[in-house]
Amino acid sequence: MAERIKQSAIKRDFWETAITITTSDDDLSKGHAEYLEARLIEQAAQAGRVTLDNGTQPDTTRRRLPEADVANMEQFLSNLRIILPVIGLEMLKPQPRALTQTAKPVDERTEGDVQFEIRHKSGVKATAVEEDGEFIVLEGSEALSETGYVQQSYGGLKEKLISDGVLIPVDTQKLKFAKPWPFTSPSAAAAVVLDRNSNGRTEWKVKDSKQTYHDWQQAEANTRI
Repeated sequence: MAERIKQSAIKRDFWETAITITTSDDDLSKGHAEYLEARLIEQAAQAGRVTLDNGTQPDTTRRRLPEADVANMEQFLSNLRIILPVIGLEMLKPQPRALTQTAKPVDERTEGDVQFEIRHKSGVKATAVEEDGEFIVLEGSEALSETGYVQQSYGGLKEKLISDGVLIPVDTQKLKFAKPWPFTSPSAAAAVVLDRNSNGRTEWKVKDSKQTYHDWQQAEANTRI
């Protein structure tokens, strides 16, 4: 494993982090490792959260393992899908419908989801949904620009969204989301929309109501008690 990491480090100069996965009793054979590698590449490609540098897609059908071993490896993968997001690694996590089903109208692909919105006095309006722990601002939403606020923790993120074409200029004071975009929190989304540090838990409100995201979240928690 150490030798393979060294080889990758020599061949590729764009990566900074290596993730090593093993077992407590070191019982993975070469066949197990090849099967897991093929399935991990397959699942990462399906999730679409990272860009894969692999030139070929390994074929799991060629990794001939006994049926019992395949079942064990699939359980191993299932455990990884639970553990990796806990430590901030989401490359295997399927993307929410709001991001993947963009060919469908917004109302159709967000059916059943609670929609939140920000309505600013300038006329800027943004809409978002929360799905699988991600706060997703939908395409067509607007964001303020060039407000002059000096304290902007998410300024770097906003600049990247502009350079990547996620946010496109409408005029000198307004931007528009060209496609849906996931944020790590309601506050991160609100900061980009309002061009200032914001408490997203109070800035976002349930669509067509005055109920804040915070109050909605509390109400949802109470219904589960």
